[in-house]
Amino acid sequence: MSDEELLQIIDFRHRRDYSLQIMNEKITAGETVFLEEQICQEDDFAAAARETVISYTRELEIRMLAAGQEVLFLMGKNAIHRMAAGSSDSELFFDDFHTDTLIHAFYEDQNGTVYLGLNEQTEDTGDRTGGITIAGRPYRPSLWILDADGTVTEKVDLTALPLQGNDSAGIVRSMVVDKQGYIYVRAAGIQDALLIVLDSQGNYVKSITSDTYTSHDMGGLCLGI
Repeated sequence: MSDEELLQIIDFRHRRDYSLQIMNEKITAGETVFLEEQICQEDDFAAAARETVISYTRELEIRMLAAGQEVLFLMGKNAIHRMAAGSSDSELFFDDFHTDTLIHAFYEDQNGTVYLGLNEQTEDTGDRTGGITIAGRPYRPSLWILDADGTVTEKVDLTALPLQGNDSAGIVRSMVVDKQGYIYVRAAGIQDALLIVLDSQGNYVKSITSDTYTSHDMGGLCLGI
């Protein structure tokens, strides 16, 4: 990773931490600035829509949130819950992890199939061949595919991808799946590519490259309509 890229990440994190600090100070002071009223106009009918704060009743330590097709997915340590929009309770979706895992990316397609970009903690890899190091611990970057019932159908080892040898290489930052089932992955450490394309079983198809544009792994992905 170049010095310029490191400075971009440091600047992004500084701005994020400062924004969170200001938000927390205003919440503590009783200023509910995050409850902004938005006026929606549709067929000459004005309706007021308001963001809501949900008092979550479960004890899941939420580390990541993701929007599904009709529900919210909540990811904690070695557990994934799903929750209906507006609800304060959730139900277990998946927790069959055999080791500590770090989930970095999540996607649910229109058929309810769930894709997880994660890192599984492994045994000490020594020279890190076949794995990466996060906070001094060895991990293996993987892509898991689950059906709508939470059953794992595929586990894809991402260490075979053309990755640079740094501590974050292989961490999937974002991904989307098109109607044909092709998986588009943006991950840290991808060499000379904007995106990696996998088929519906997670097999490598190709890398999308460009002589004009570059792609930062912290960027997002979305599908056009």
